[in-house]
Amino acid sequence: MNPAVAELCERLDVHVELLDRLVEATQQQKKALLGYRPGTAERDERLSAANARLTELVTAVDRHGPRTRDAADVVARSYGQADYATLSALAATLPEPEREALRERLSCVRSLTEALAELSQINHLHARRGLQLVSAWRSIVTRGETTPTTYNAKGRPRSDTPTGSLTLNI
Repeated sequence: MNPAVAELCERLDVHVELLDRLVEATQQQKKALLGYRPGTAERDERLSAANARLTELVTAVDRHGPRTRDAADVVARSYGQADYATLSALAATLPEPEREALRERLSCVRSLTEALAELSQINHLHARRGLQLVSAWRSIVTRGETTPTTYNAKGRPRSDTPTGSLTLNI
């Protein structure tokens, strides 16, 4: 096997391992979000730990991504394919043994990213439900006398937007 392709395969193996851990951490976050009740210290700690682990793993994936792209660029140059759009397109131009090794790893990456996308959507829905629960409890406690503060994408309080529904404010 071409040394450049072997290096790319090793980089993709590391990427697969990182994505696998990220899926596992996202599943832990899902467990922490399911049935969330505010003020439950144990659940709060589990959710905080899951979120911290996710942040750590996302950072690791972000750091590893450029190394994988660099290895792919080396492979592309060694096979005269400097203008490849995707790794799948690059793999299609390689000789048979290298092509299959690369496709196998790319299939794992694709599978894990699809699982991660689905879990992230589920977690988003559970988080939204938790926020709605907190908002409902706040409304009961304050008897609706105060308007909750909502925040924009930069984390600044919104002062000009009425807060009739969490769905609009998320």
